[in-house]
Amino acid sequence: MGDDENPVISMEHVLYKELEIIGSYGMQAHRYPPLFRQILSGKPDPQKLVTGTVNLRGVSDVLSDMSQNKNLEISVWNGEI
Repeated sequence: MGDDENPVISMEHVLYKELEIIGSYGMQAHRYPPLFRQILSGKPDPQKLVTGTVNLRGVSDVLSDMSQNKNLEISVWNGEI
């Protein structure tokens, strides 16, 4: 196995062949257990991250704004059409 600095496959090969690398970006897997313990304890409050809700008709506007970096807030679907 390679590491971040020395991947097993060359990135030139990935780009040339237009290969898709599927994985995750963010927290390392060895840090998951403490995160899961926090979640189970009820300590994190994800509601504090939500800045607004949007109905299904408003989703396209939110996505359009996001693609233009106009809306950097976190909106969630409120379940309404």
